[in-house]
Formats: sequence, structure tokens, C-alpha cells
Amino acid sequence: GDTDLLSRYWQTSKLPTGPGLKAVDLFRAVADKKIRAIWILATNPAVSLPDSESVRAALAGCDFVVVSDCEANTDTSRFAHVRLPALAWGEKDGTVTNSERMISRQRAFLPAPGEARTDWWALSQVAARLGTDFGWQRPADIFREHARLSGTGNDGARIFDISALAGLDDAAYDALPPTRWPCPAGSTLGDRPTRLFGDGRYSTPDHAPRLVPTAVRAPATKLDSRFPLALLTGRVRDQWHTMTRTARAPRLMSHAPEPFLSMNPADAALPKPILRDGGLVEVQTKFGRAILRLRLDRGIRRGSIYAPMHWTDALCPTGRVNATVSDAVDPVSGQPELKYTPAAVRAFAAGWHAVIITRSKPTPNLADYTCIIPMADGLWRAELAGIGAPASGFDLLSERLAMSPSWQWSADASAGQHRAINVQDGTLQTCLFIAEDHQLPPRDWLASFFAAPLDDTAAAELMAAAPANGANVASMICVCHNVDSATICGAIRNGAETLRAIGDLTLAGTGCGSCRPELSALLAAVPGLTP
Repeated sequence: GDTDLLSRYWQTSKLPTGPGLKAVDLFRAVADKKIRAIWILATNPAVSLPDSESVRAALAGCDFVVVSDCEANTDTSRFAHVRLPALAWGEKDGTVTNSERMISRQRAFLPAPGEARTDWWALSQVAARLGTDFGWQRPADIFREHARLSGTGNDGARIFDISALAGLDDAAYDALPPTRWPCPAGSTLGDRPTRLFGDGRYSTPDHAPRLVPTAVRAPATKLDSRFPLALLTGRVRDQWHTMTRTARAPRLMSHAPEPFLSMNPADAALPKPILRDGGLVEVQTKFGRAILRLRLDRGIRRGSIYAPMHWTDALCPTGRVNATVSDAVDPVSGQPELKYTPAAVRAFAAGWHAVIITRSKPTPNLADYTCIIPMADGLWRAELAGIGAPASGFDLLSERLAMSPSWQWSADASAGQHRAINVQDGTLQTCLFIAEDHQLPPRDWLASFFAAPLDDTAAAELMAAAPANGANVASMICVCHNVDSATICGAIRNGAETLRAIGDLTLAGTGCGSCRPELSALLAAVPGLTP
């Protein structure tokens, strides 16, 4: 078997003979003290795994936690006894293989910062201290071993075979052109298939296809009167995994700046009080809770709700939806049941809402709900909400922002409104607006006051919290070309009746194309037009 093949190749009798633990089971074993040391590389399980509070508890109780990451501070690294600085994508040298089996050389275009090192170097150093020399000095060594092993004991038994590349010297490896596998030893470019199974022969003993029927399994968890909605989680267009890097880009944050819950309007009308679009809601399951911004969406199936999984403690501690997700897994694959957790939704009982725009990054624990959002030009935005009266919110934020007598502030207690600005040497440093409702001044309009010295006229307009031109909030649609909804709607009013016409006028949808469904929705909202 494969274990015997690897044992002979590596000349060892110490390889495990059974399957390893899958991700959810692994952290259960950590919690049960069956695993007392763990090394986590290039992932953030304290956020990304289901029932993430249990994962955090397991890490907190683990005797020895090592985390390798290119980010110094992640939710997972806070549990680490040892943190190893790893390399980011542009600092790595090696190969990558895409979904059409094309192997391409990846060359670093940035130097390794500080003491950061490659993961393979760290692994080989630990192995050496445990008595095993991997013999790796450079990425080419690892690639040659990988290529040799792919052909060892193969003779056509395994589809993946790149043994034709096992003899590359360092110079040939450095100059390796894009190469599609399989490329077994002795093959030439003309012999290698560009498409697998195109001849109707499959990688089975008789070369015939085999279909494996699997019985449909109902979800492990059931909806009931307490938790009547099925929560499914996923991703948003402009973010990756737990946003440790993508959240640094204000343009990427502009499309979905806060963690949100999408819900069918008919379901939102059932609770009392009715859930309002744009308001904060609390999602509750038997595993935990999260506070999210509500988006009413007729495209969401009734009885289902959807939330993205990206937000972390660094940006929105109460927006971590995986804290609410079931830890049930498929018994064969171990894949978590991320698309079906029984949940209940109710309005978050906020007595006040606030927005802060500031030049210094706020802390993520300013209020019961805090979401930190990077903006252009080095600004930061904080969306806040809390229990109690607006006046209590103002007192709380006054303390946590260390507001000094030099701040200008005003209050209308009867309307539940409080406003404050901090101006130093004629330059706006921070502005704060509090109200009973989440309908606060347009955020981009507030940010515009930071671009130039703040004179008395501008300060008066800002403190009035009312744009003189009646500006409305426009949402970012096309991140590639920085085109917002107001611009697109203007193009439609000016005769752009197709996606191509919108692209010609605004460039929206002509980059990666992921915003085209939203463009189609804007077109569909205009009677008589066909996207």
C-alpha cells in the first residue's frame, strides 16, 4: 500500500498506519488532552472552525501551542506559546499548481522581512533537532523529492506523476516553464494529455468509470420552535478567509464593511418587533450568539438566513458568526455542517447607535457592538451600538476615547443625539455622532471633512450633521474600478440599458466581473429594461 511505499522511500518504520484526525475532531482531542501540543500553520481556526468558542477553549487549555503565520496578531496566535514569523505570498519561492494541472514557478518579488522564514525551513529545523535530516536546502530540493516520489512504484497506477521533472538541476528548476501534469519519466511534451480521461479510460483497474452512490443524509441538527431558521455561512466577494490581510485594503472593505445577516423580508416581518433593514440583529443558536447588520434580500429562501464568516476579534468581536455554527460533521469526509445550523433571530436591543471617523485605529471593544473599518487616506471608521440611553453611550465613549475639554460637543437630549469633534491645529482628528437610530450621517461625507483644514463654516456644517447638498449614502459596487451605486444609477438614467453599456460608461463590471450580478439587479429595478 501507500504506507509501505512511503516507508521504503523514506527508509523509516515510524509512519502512522491509520488516518489522522480531521479538523473538528483534532480540536476535540486537544480539549480532551489527548493532544497536548499543536503546531498551526497558515490558518486561523479560532475564527474559521465551527463552534469556534470551543476551539478557543481547547487552545487556551493546551499545554503547548505553536503558530506559524505571516501576520503577527491573529485570533489564533493569541493562544500561542511560540509564534513563528512566516512568509507572505510575494515573499515565497517555489511552484504553484492551478485547477487545470498547470505547474508554474513562483518567484519572490519581496525580501523576507525581519526574522521571517519559510514554513519548509521551520519544519526541517524542528525535524533536525528531533534527529531527522530532511536534506532540504532550497525549494528545488523539495520539488525534486516531490517529483521522484510521484513516480516511485507508480507505473501508471496513479494519475499524478511528474517524475520527468525529478532530474532538474537548480538552474533548470529556476527556469521551469509552465508545465501540465501528468508528465511521467520518459514522456515528451507531445505524449502528455492536455485533458484527463478524454480517451474514456479512467484510473481504475479495468479503466471503466465507477459511480459510488451515497445515501442522502438529513442534517444532524433539526429546526424547532426555539430555533426555526436554518443558518448557512459562506464568503463575500472581496474578502478571503479571516481577513487578516484583505481587511487592510479600504477598497475591499467598502463593499461589505460590516458583518451582516441576509434574510427574506417575509421572515423579517414575523418577529415582534419587525426586523428593520439596516438594523442590528442578534443571531442565537445553541452554540453561541452573534450581532450582525441586517440585509433584507428577497433572493434568500424563506426559512433560511445567510452570514459571511470573515470577521474576527480584531475588527468585530460580536460579528464572528462561526461562534454560532454547529460542530456536526459528515461522518465520511469530516466536512462541518456549515450550511445548516438551527437559529433564531431577534432585534438587538440597542438603545443607541454611533459612528466614529478618526485618524487613529480604534480599539474593537468600545461598545456592546463594535465594528472597525479601514477607510481611504489612513482614516478609520467605527460603527457602534450599545444598551442603555444615548446619554449613557456618550458618557461611555467620552471615557474610552479620552475626550478632553478641547473637544467641541453638542447634545439634544430630547432627540437622543450627541455630537463631538476633536480639532487640533485646524485639522479634524475625530468626529463622533450618536443617535437612538442607526440612521446616522453618510460616512463618506463625514470622511470628506478630514481632507482639508476645518474652518468655522465646515465645522458648523459638520456639527449640524446634515450635508448641505443633501448627499445620500452610495454603496460601492465595482471595487476593481471604484464605481459606486450612485454613479451606476446615473449611467442607467443617462441611457445605459445593458451591462456592456454600463461598462462602457463607467468601467463597472469590466474587471473581475464579480459585480455583474449587482449591476443586473440595478438594471432589473428599472421597468422595461432587460439586463
